[in-house]
Amino acid sequence: MLQMMLTGGAIALLLTVAGFSRLAPGFVLGVAAGMSNGLLLSHQLKKSAVLPPERAVASVQSGWIVRMSVAVLLLVLSVLFAQINFLAALAGFFLFQTLLVIRAVIFYFRSFPNHCDNVKEKKQYERGE
Repeated sequence: MLQMMLTGGAIALLLTVAGFSRLAPGFVLGVAAGMSNGLLLSHQLKKSAVLPPERAVASVQSGWIVRMSVAVLLLVLSVLFAQINFLAALAGFFLFQTLLVIRAVIFYFRSFPNHCDNVKEKKQYERGE
């Protein structure tokens, strides 16, 4: 979460410095909504992991409604207040997911050479070398 706050703040600062200060409030609001969505999802997953399967499904479904409400609230606020740019808020909202994908790709490519070495060693072992 700290990485997302720092990244979101840095991007909002860059928007302001670059002359797009009208986009910064929407972006910051989107980052806050995205972080709330991520925290709610994390809490929901932890809670449903210990529930029986029937109750876990109901819990996940109700949690989905709550998390969707965060996105709808973001839309409503961007329509009600002219200072909030909807596209900037949407970009901020998806920053968390984007950072997760980037971190997963970096993790994969950092571990890929090790995987190749293991495959090569396994083939050598199977051939008796």
